[in-house]
Amino acid sequence: EIGGFDTKYKKAGVEEYEMGHRLAEKGYNNYIYRDILYDHYYDSLPKRANSLLRRVSIYLPLFLKKRKFETEGGTGTFFEFSMILFSFFGLIAISLSLVSYKLFIVPISIFAVIFMLNAKFLFYLMAKEGVFFSFRSFFALLYLYISMGLGVTFGIYSLMAGIGGKNG
Repeated sequence: EIGGFDTKYKKAGVEEYEMGHRLAEKGYNNYIYRDILYDHYYDSLPKRANSLLRRVSIYLPLFLKKRKFETEGGTGTFFEFSMILFSFFGLIAISLSLVSYKLFIVPISIFAVIFMLNAKFLFYLMAKEGVFFSFRSFFALLYLYISMGLGVTFGIYSLMAGIGGKNG
């Protein structure tokens, strides 16, 4: 009835979100089954970051059309958007702190907020894998959030250039 997945989206990306929105427009309910276990495998952190950058840039036009965040479990949640903003502000604040060492408190404060908002996850990692792993994971999270922020930037550029975000 809704035509299945939109094949204009190249590679795996946001086709499930787009299809979910079309289902909702037709009056169908979308359910998230939390009891299903699945595993994502990425060769490396840079490959995961690249995947997120691409997916967010593709997702942006859909988000702007619907003007609402996903509720959970994706890169389109309000939490993820907040982390993207905090991470970018943290990077900007680092460059400002180069002007005056007294301004270094600003990026430290921003990164402390990011840490606190991700504390449950980071403490889980600490309990499972140790302090050093959790510490490194914090910087990996920042890297991923910045990658998603770049995805927002590229998505906006694609929209402005008339590409529409369906690039592969």
